[in-house]
Amino acid sequence: MLIKTTSDLLLNRKDSIHGDGIDLNFESLPYFKREKFNRFVKKFKEKLDDEFEKKNKEFFLSITLPAFNSKDNFDVKELQKHADLLIIMGYDYHIGDEVQGAVAPLQSSENSSLSLSSTLQHYQEQGIDPSKTILALPYYGSLWVGKLNQSGNTVINTSTYEKPLTYSEIRKKYIKLTKEEWVRQNCVKFLINEKN
Repeated sequence: MLIKTTSDLLLNRKDSIHGDGIDLNFESLPYFKREKFNRFVKKFKEKLDDEFEKKNKEFFLSITLPAFNSKDNFDVKELQKHADLLIIMGYDYHIGDEVQGAVAPLQSSENSSLSLSSTLQHYQEQGIDPSKTILALPYYGSLWVGKLNQSGNTVINTSTYEKPLTYSEIRKKYIKLTKEEWVRQNCVKFLINEKN
């Protein structure tokens, strides 16, 4: 019933926007629902393939996968049998009240094993088909407000996440006011405003 309801709802919406397909983006999928999600995707793809075939059209299905949280909950070997494309969310590694860091660090650091490299390695080990995979990268950064204080050899970070910033906002508001600091370990550039 869920497949029919969901596919009918999306088919009606799809006709009104003249799209060629749908991206399924299920966030925080629990592990115990992994097999049910596999069955849902299979039946969903079959239903929409049938509907599109009646209109002499080809249906395109993509599935968005998480970069880190709950990535084990998606059975990529099974899902890629039914999806035309798998999109890995390569962003938001450090936001909110989490440890300060890059939105999309290339490499892991001593403070965090989260990185684009570790995400890609995980999915490769799970058997993802690179020819059906896209790594989505951010075109924004994060604004962290606070101070770095040094006590002897220890640096104390009292910074907190404030908000995301688009690349154009960063260029307009911050580039001239800041110095650049390259963090080789993460292969990430930080902008530091020392005036505030």
